[in-house]
Amino acid sequence: MIAYADGFGETGHACYFGRFFNFSLGGWIMGLIFLVVVGLVIYYAIKGLKNKDTKDDELIQEALDAVKLRYAKGEITEEEYKKIKRELGVEG
Repeated sequence: MIAYADGFGETGHACYFGRFFNFSLGGWIMGLIFLVVVGLVIYYAIKGLKNKDTKDDELIQEALDAVKLRYAKGEITEEEYKKIKRELGVEG
């Protein structure tokens, strides 16, 4: 009879499973750190996408304000003003 140090018997399946997932204290800590890192990556990716949309809206608003000012000063015609607003994707 062969004595196994891991205590899981001849098949070794449980032993392989335990070593693969490393259920020791260090394994749990590394797993937790991995999940935290993945969570942070997802959080900042979503946050970055939302900020991009906000920045785009701010840039469009700044461009629209500049066009309104040019129209008010008489630097551009009403037709040019409406054309620029359409190009910016602004209705009305």
